Amino acid sequence: MASTRNTQESSTQNSTKYMRQNHFFWVLSSAASAKIILGIKFLLTARTLGPENFGLVALVITVLTIAEGLSDTGLNAAIVQRKTHPSAALASVFWSIQLTRGILLTSILALAATPISTLAPHPLTNVLIITAAALPTFKGLINPGYTYLIRYQKHRQHATCEISTQVIDIAITLTLLSSYLNMYAVIAGSLGAEAMRAVYSWTLFREDVKFTMSWKRAVPLLRYSKWIWASSTLTVAINQFDKLVVAKLLGVADFGFYQASSRIAQLTI
Repeated sequence: MASTRNTQESSTQNSTKYMRQNHFFWVLSSAASAKIILGIKFLLTARTLGPENFGLVALVITVLTIAEGLSDTGLNAAIVQRKTHPSAALASVFWSIQLTRGILLTSILALAATPISTLAPHPLTNVLIITAAALPTFKGLINPGYTYLIRYQKHRQHATCEISTQVIDIAITLTLLSSYLNMYAVIAGSLGAEAMRAVYSWTLFREDVKFTMSWKRAVPLLRYSKWIWASSTLTVAINQFDKLVVAKLLGVADFGFYQASSRIAQLTI
C-alpha cells in the first residue's frame, strides 16, 4: 500500500512539474515572439518612413497609449484573479463595460483629433489619429472567453493565438510599408491583429454574453480593478507624458530619433 501511495505521489509530482515547464515554455514563447516581432516591426518602420514620418506615427501611438492607460478598467486582471468562475451575467457585464469603454475612447479620440494634431501639424495627423482611434473598439469586441485562457492557464492556446496575431500584424505592416499607404502601416497592422483576436475569441473560445450594463453586478470586479487603474495611471504619467513634451519642444523629426533609439534600447531588456 505504501509503495502504491509513493508511486501515485511521484506520478502526481512529475505531472505537476511537466505542466509547470509546459506553461513556462508557452508563456516565454509568446513574450519572446512579441518582443522580436514588434521590435522588427518598429525598426523597419523607422527605417522606411524616416525620422519625421516615423515621429508622427509614434506620436499618434503615444496619444493612444495614454488614452488607454488613463481609462484602463483593470477588469481583465479582476476576471483572471477572481476566486470563483465568473457567471454568465458577470461575463456579460465585463464584456459590456469593455465594449462601452472602447466605443467611448474611439469617439473621444476622433473628436479630439484636431486639437491633438497641434502637437504635430501635418496634413495626415488628423486622419492617423482617427484611424488609430478605432483600436479601443476592436479590443472591446473581444469575447471574455479569450481572457479565460489566462485565468485557466491554457497558455498553449493563448500563446498560439498571440503568435499568429503578431505574424498577421507584421505581415500587414510590411505589406503597406512598401506601398503609398506606408504612413498607415503600423496602425493597420495593429488593427488587423486586434480584429484577429476578436475572431478567435468568438469562434474558438466563445462565452455566451449579451450587452447589459449593471453596475451592481460589476461591483465585485470594480473593487479589485480600481487598484489596477491607479497603477496604470501612474505608469502612464511616468513613462508616456515625457514623450509629448519631447514631441512638442523638439518637433516630430527629433521625436522620431528619440523613439527609435528608445526602441533599440528596449530590445535588450
